Amino acid sequence: MIIWGNHMRRNTKRLRAPQARLKRAVAYRHIKYAKAKRAADTGTVQVLISSGTEEIAAKPAAVQTRKEKKNEWAEVMVSQPNVSLKKCLFHPLQTIEEAAKSEYLSLSVFQEILLNLFAWMSAALSIACLYAHHIEKAEYSIARYNFTDTCWLAVRIAIFCFAVGYLGYALLQTFAKYDKDEICLSKVMEIDALTSVFAGVLMLISAILILAAGDFGIAVFLVCAVAASAVKQIGLSRSTRMPMKKIGLLCFAMACIFLVLYYIFYLTALSDLAQIYTLL
Repeated sequence: MIIWGNHMRRNTKRLRAPQARLKRAVAYRHIKYAKAKRAADTGTVQVLISSGTEEIAAKPAAVQTRKEKKNEWAEVMVSQPNVSLKKCLFHPLQTIEEAAKSEYLSLSVFQEILLNLFAWMSAALSIACLYAHHIEKAEYSIARYNFTDTCWLAVRIAIFCFAVGYLGYALLQTFAKYDKDEICLSKVMEIDALTSVFAGVLMLISAILILAAGDFGIAVFLVCAVAASAVKQIGLSRSTRMPMKKIGLLCFAMACIFLVLYYIFYLTALSDLAQIYTLL
């Protein structure tokens, strides 16, 4: 029995020996990991030198709590400039400056699309009213453009202008990459959408005056078009940080591309209008 008990003890020691070594190895690895984690948390910097290892004690790294992150986010939201339609309409230049200085975007993509649609729809309505007024005032003309035809013409022109406007963003980004200018396309689109409030209201007023006052409305339309273009160019200059001369050349090139595309659009999608003008 004594011999059998000694044999069992010997076998038990043999069976437990690998487990003990495994536990000891795991414990050593855990100690190394805990030391490395503690060193990362306390900011301890280890510099390896040929003669040995030198430890430089640093200040403990501050861990930001969830409450502090919420407070920081709230402060950022409060410090962000408040954008209102009234401010965009009556103080467009101040709105451009505040949006250009801010690192955050104040408009969503959906809001930018809505504002751009409003501006282009107002401009297209003015152009459609110009066509209708010119057709009615032409000598020996029996053609008439009623309100429904004018609205349908404005919708087609607005869709075309909206698509060409976003094509202009792509051309601007391509030119910036070619000229090695770093621009934020999201910021460019945001500031351009903010200026669309001012431009859209001017175009809407000119369209109403064209319908009501005729030639006087056309004169107002020309003045409003110049003012809206100037505000748009200032917004592009501030958002891209390019000089006004370069922005002027870019806008001239885009206007030439727009006229070429509009001529193709006029012959295809506005074929009914083109037929009326052939009869005048």
